[in-house]
Amino acid sequence: MEDDIDKRLRIYKTVNKSGLVVEFPYQKPVDLTKWVIKVAKAYKKKISMDTASILVERSGQEMTEILNEIEKLVAYTAERKLITIDDVKEVCNTSIKSRIFDLTDAIVAKDVAGSLKYLDDMLTLREPIPMIIFMIARQFRQILQVKILMENGADLREIASNLKVSPYIAGKIQKQSENFTLQWLNQTMENIFECDLSIKTGKMKDKTAIELLIAKLLE
Repeated sequence: MEDDIDKRLRIYKTVNKSGLVVEFPYQKPVDLTKWVIKVAKAYKKKISMDTASILVERSGQEMTEILNEIEKLVAYTAERKLITIDDVKEVCNTSIKSRIFDLTDAIVAKDVAGSLKYLDDMLTLREPIPMIIFMIARQFRQILQVKILMENGADLREIASNLKVSPYIAGKIQKQSENFTLQWLNQTMENIFECDLSIKTGKMKDKTAIELLIAKLLE
């Protein structure tokens, strides 16, 4: 399954002409957050918008995975009605997206040991290095977007709407953006592109390339 399909491909054009093409896009994080609250209510549990946002962030956008995590939380909290952020952190699996947030926080703090630990954790879990680079690029692209929006006077609600994320996640990205300049963020996007290119052209081994990228981000 792909996030998107190249509609220029011959196979797509053939199927579209002779049959029926049906797309099933992922739900937006803000919609998934509302869905989590509804599902929790069906289990006679209460969960705040912020806690639900963290659950979605940690679980990814697969609704089946999110439902599995909700069921784990229901069992873990037993007779207790309220599901808390601590419950989510204690019980739920962590997606690559959430680990990228942690890695970015470590970079913000100039925490060399922490940054390398989060990277090593992802490599130990056999997350593909191209995917890690893609997610790092995505995270810093969002931070750059937020930085530009803030300089144009956008408030948190406008930022969340533009990024199509919940206000809680928008707030986290906004906080990260305050630690970087536009110049640094633009240079970072260039560094990420060069890292990706060096791997794809065979100039550098993927593990070496991503370690050098993290080192540059920590300078």
